[in-house]
Amino acid sequence: MSAPTPTLAERFLARVAERPDADALIFVGDNDQDQCFSFSHLLSESARFAALLAKHGIGRGDLVLIALPASPAQVFAFWGTLLLGATPSLFPYPRPKGLDAQLRALAEASGARAVLADGEIGAWETRVAGRDCPLLDVRSLPASAPPPELVGVGDADIAYMQFTSGTTGRSKGVMLSHGAVLRFCVGFAEALSLHDADISINWLPLYHDFGLFAGLVVPLLHGSPVVLMSPLKWVRHPAAFFAAIHRHRATLTWSSNAAYLHAVHNVRDQDLDGIDLGSLRCWIAGGEPVLYDCQQAFYERIARYGLREDAILAGYGMAENTLSVSVARPGRRVTVDWVNMAALIRHGRAEPLERADPRSRPIVSSGPPLPGTEVRIVAADGQPLGKRAVGAIEIRTPSLFSGYHGHPDLTARMLRADGWYHTGDSGYLADGQLYVFGRRDDLIKHAGHGIHPQDIEAIAEALPEVRPGRSAAFGVPDEHLGSERIVLACDLAPGISEADHPRIEREIRRRVYAELQVALGELLLSRRGWVVRTANGKLSRGASREKYLHMTRAP
Repeated sequence: MSAPTPTLAERFLARVAERPDADALIFVGDNDQDQCFSFSHLLSESARFAALLAKHGIGRGDLVLIALPASPAQVFAFWGTLLLGATPSLFPYPRPKGLDAQLRALAEASGARAVLADGEIGAWETRVAGRDCPLLDVRSLPASAPPPELVGVGDADIAYMQFTSGTTGRSKGVMLSHGAVLRFCVGFAEALSLHDADISINWLPLYHDFGLFAGLVVPLLHGSPVVLMSPLKWVRHPAAFFAAIHRHRATLTWSSNAAYLHAVHNVRDQDLDGIDLGSLRCWIAGGEPVLYDCQQAFYERIARYGLREDAILAGYGMAENTLSVSVARPGRRVTVDWVNMAALIRHGRAEPLERADPRSRPIVSSGPPLPGTEVRIVAADGQPLGKRAVGAIEIRTPSLFSGYHGHPDLTARMLRADGWYHTGDSGYLADGQLYVFGRRDDLIKHAGHGIHPQDIEAIAEALPEVRPGRSAAFGVPDEHLGSERIVLACDLAPGISEADHPRIEREIRRRVYAELQVALGELLLSRRGWVVRTANGKLSRGASREKYLHMTRAP
């Protein structure tokens, strides 16, 4: 009989025992000063958070929301929660005005037992939705505490809860077991040939699965140090990230299309004077379909500073699979498939063409599946399709989630009894590699995040001026952003004049940003029933999107 799968806490403690004095976490502060923590120091700080939670009765299986800014404390709170056998969930932070209400809504909807926060959170009643859910201020941490005795947490127990975009009752919690996360860590490390000399550097937010697992959990559990930088610092001063790569001789990092273009547009030559990026062996893009033009523009801009072409890779994944489904292997330039776009759209086949052919379009490979991961392409009737046939992507992996928290009907619909998960995305397979072509459902992929359109629509329809059920949110490709631009169309209630449109637009934009931390690209307000509905009265986001694209392409 094989040994039981260890938990995340057990694997973490094993790394501490093996490398107590080795660097584990290096946090780049706003002043570019590095805070360094060894594995043993990381454990002792995490134990303080565990003691604070334990004092308030938090234990095995309890959900803890972590509402802390990007900082070492965010990492300590994550591991401290796991040391107790509890389940952490990182809350998107910082947030603009309305943070308290959003956090309370998530606490009520999720059944959280405690919230870890700092002094930025306002008044909070101990009881939330009729149960105890204290707000624990990290300024009241004990000066020191011994690591707690590990409780009997098993392979199937939930290790982490990843909430989708939107912090109300519509938000869905992706439940990830200890076994699923640890099996992912092993497969991902194998795919990237991770070794002890690797140094990972990450600016992606830890509340996103890409930042948390690729940028923190995988390297730490492998025994490799992690360099972290605040996402806000990356946005304001991206050159500091390149300087940190140079200073720490980092070997792996992570990105998105939008981040590539952010660097291209906002890093000056003088900012990179003396910078050497030759240590990087993997710069992996993901979080959305990867665009060839974005990768190429980034490489052409940065190559002079030592970045190797074979370091620029891509992958495909989702929170439901812990993170990655497939990833390009290091050591060779990511494969680009030049295909006949007309044949792809009309016949659902990715027919290869020469790059010089004017009918061709580049599609970047997301690499082969991770070890132990199965990927298939199926038709609308669920029947598997052959090589280069475009269809729905389905996966069966050892890293799949345990279900959506509080949504058994959705779980049953997406995760089938035979273990195959319907991703909602479309693509094709060729020569053992996965090519992601687009989205089959309505999820908007914006700046590496999946935004549910109904969250945006519900915010707009909370205004009395917007007709209920008459809003459609969708994404449209934006080559400048390297991502999808969010478009929202709203039909207004009778009696609303055009003079009121600017005020309504400002209020919708403000509310969407306040609740979802995303900015609308375009907002269409109509008094004439612009939003498309089906014959039986249902909202058709797809048809509304096509109507918008036709309108914007018209001469």
